[in-house]
Amino acid sequence: WLLIGVLVPTGLVLWGTTPTMVSYAQQLFPRGAGVASAMTMGLAWGVGGLIEAPFTTYFQDLSKPQLAVWAFLPFLIVASIGAMFLPKAGGEAE
Repeated sequence: WLLIGVLVPTGLVLWGTTPTMVSYAQQLFPRGAGVASAMTMGLAWGVGGLIEAPFTTYFQDLSKPQLAVWAFLPFLIVASIGAMFLPKAGGEAE
């Protein structure tokens, strides 16, 4: 039950940000909302997959897959800092 108690909130946090980021991209590019949505999801999942695969493979080969979590920490820090510099989204589409 402990694993489920940890995985469910983690999944909600990770997948719960997707609609927010898609909405943010659509507000930044109101005339190209479909393209903004596709780029947001495609880049996020594509780059995430490209980063995740070699890390997990490497740490599984070491028989220490739990260390992969720590390897992702620098990416989370860079993403958090980068998010602070995102432009403000407008409230209304022009």
